[in-house]
Amino acid sequence: MTSTPEQSNLINNGHISYYLAQPDGSLTPTPSNQKLLSIELPRVTADEVDSVIIVSGLPAQKYNLVFKKDSSLFHILLETDSAGLLVKKLSPTQFSEGDSELVGVYKLNQNYEPVKKINLQSTTRNGSIVITHYAGDTSPYVHKVGSVIFDMINGGSDKSNSYINVDNANNYGFVGLSEADLTTEDLSYFKTKDLTPVHLTITCPNNLMAGSSGTCSATAAPAASLTSGYWTVNGQRVANSNAYPYTWHNIPAGTYQVQGFAIDVNGNNVQSNLVIVVVR
Repeated sequence: MTSTPEQSNLINNGHISYYLAQPDGSLTPTPSNQKLLSIELPRVTADEVDSVIIVSGLPAQKYNLVFKKDSSLFHILLETDSAGLLVKKLSPTQFSEGDSELVGVYKLNQNYEPVKKINLQSTTRNGSIVITHYAGDTSPYVHKVGSVIFDMINGGSDKSNSYINVDNANNYGFVGLSEADLTTEDLSYFKTKDLTPVHLTITCPNNLMAGSSGTCSATAAPAASLTSGYWTVNGQRVANSNAYPYTWHNIPAGTYQVQGFAIDVNGNNVQSNLVIVVVR
């Protein structure tokens, strides 16, 4: 496409235009050309499916997604990076089997406390936003074409983010148009929930002799915040590695990289520090 002089000036000045994709496929400029919070959710989670949430918005922001199934609530913490982006893989154990409906999206402060509810606009024609977790056979689920995230710019290397979603496709897309004060019901979702990220720290003995045994221990902060976990040595998950602490017997000589991985009570993946173990 040939650009007009006006377009060229906008490109040279690094001007970016933000658009919102409507369910009918039309594009409308965002209010005051704001960069809106955009979230892409999978329709399905399962052991055999790598499901991710894709987020685009302002940099270094914290959000919490609240889902409900029967009387159970599920929380998903989202934190955008310095570019305002996030790709978060969902743990298969994050949801119980069946349908969990999105209750709301909440903005958090630096202490991971809810401060505002995000008013959403879906970019699909679907009503309720539901994630279905298959605990067993996924063959009844027929994979369809998914929605597409694309970048619309007037040129140059800078990117703005817009969403096009295919009706009856594999993902949900929605954007945050504004913020609202929290109601009593909103606050009740967080009454007994600590959203502070879990820090996992491991320690292992060093300078061991070949053929000896060593025990690695792990400490989670806050305490009692993990539901499951495992150990890896040189990037490989080791047998019976869900033991806590983990004792390693008859270790051959060599240098080993040991790390712990876990899932916290909010279903988030947690990764420990990396420890170097030298066996002589």
